[in-house]
Amino acid sequence: MKAKLTGVLISVFFVVTACGDSPIEKKEETAEVTEEKGDKTEQERIEHIKKITKKKSSAKSLQINGEKFTSFATVLVKGSKVFNVQMGEPGTVKGSIVVVSTMAIETLSVNFELASAVKIAKDTYRLVPKQKKNLHEYYHALDKLEGVGVTELEIDYSGKSSETK
Repeated sequence: MKAKLTGVLISVFFVVTACGDSPIEKKEETAEVTEEKGDKTEQERIEHIKKITKKKSSAKSLQINGEKFTSFATVLVKGSKVFNVQMGEPGTVKGSIVVVSTMAIETLSVNFELASAVKIAKDTYRLVPKQKKNLHEYYHALDKLEGVGVTELEIDYSGKSSETK
């Protein structure tokens, strides 16, 4: 009986030892595959941005609406393609900026050349610049203006062309 018990224990020992190595190796392989997938996904995102913007130049990193964006355009104007890095989504600049301001709309109109300024809520306005200016610079100038609380560059994530709206 002791011989049978010893044989069973030895068999169990070999099975446990043989199985004990496999999960460690599999974990290492899984980590390597995940890293490769992560790199590939980032590369796919960059290729996607290039495809959308039809440019082969290097990407430009921008800070808009408190989030990180990538763009291949040197100047952001209505219709410029951008890529929201946090959301992982492409978007199109709409050409307007929404601001929450305690300033009168006339004061904002004097400081900035506006094609239109529409009140959309209490102390909230949608501003459209008169000329095709660099909306990124325009956005930052408004954001730094005393009396302006929130500034948001409008970006469309629907995937539809802004001309069809």
